[in-house]
Amino acid sequence: MSNNTNNINNTNNINNTNNTNNTNGTDIDMLENEIKNTKNFSENKITDYTEKIFLLEKKYLNNTGKEWSKIQHLKDYMHHKYDVHESFKSHLLTLIATIFLPLGVIVGFFGMNFKSMGVPSLKNTGIFNVKHA
Repeated sequence: MSNNTNNINNTNNINNTNNTNNTNGTDIDMLENEIKNTKNFSENKITDYTEKIFLLEKKYLNNTGKEWSKIQHLKDYMHHKYDVHESFKSHLLTLIATIFLPLGVIVGFFGMNFKSMGVPSLKNTGIFNVKHA
């Protein structure tokens, strides 16, 4: 009878250990599914996911198995998403600069007062000089 009780206890311990390992893996899987189901990655979402991955790294620091490689894969994926986000921002800034920097030069040039444009107070002829001013 005690032998059967020991077997039952050992079986329960093995089941509990397996359940613990499954729950450890499920938090990684849940985060992975959450990341996969995200359509638009804003800077805040990327930061939140990166913090969650960091907490998982701390949790599985001594684990060199499948969980650690999944965490590293998620970490690399989030770094990629961050790089894409930053790349988009720099492309947008380049586009805006391409449009407005030449406009600024043109406005700056034609905003200057010079003789050939004709200023009524200088009494010289110019292209914009008003007669009888």
